[in-house]
Amino acid sequence: MSADARESGGVGEPFSPAETADAFARALLAGDAVAAAAYFSPLARFLTPDGTEVSGRSSIAELLEQLVSSNQVLEVRTGRTLRADSVALCTQYWTRLSRDTRVAPFELASTAKLVLQRGERDWQILIAAPWG
Repeated sequence: MSADARESGGVGEPFSPAETADAFARALLAGDAVAAAAYFSPLARFLTPDGTEVSGRSSIAELLEQLVSSNQVLEVRTGRTLRADSVALCTQYWTRLSRDTRVAPFELASTAKLVLQRGERDWQILIAAPWG
């Protein structure tokens, strides 16, 4: 999706918070870490499974690249989104499945939380805590 289409929702209107969360998930599932990171604010924070806080869009893009490059299948389903003025909280359900035959198979499920903020032109992910 082009930057113009992303900013306008592809139909002349900005994405809603839920549409932004869905678009982020689609980019991530397509294996495009750069496109997925474009849905984050430049000031965004991302919480890793071990509790490390990753700051900034470029660092988040690097982290997402590790995720999409791993030998795992990722499933993401968007749940409820609550909106109050220019802030929204979106719930997503993430499942990671191992594809690596060198280790025991595993399945990890988590309830992800995304905090989005309305900018001048669109909604952006400000905080992501995919593992709870």
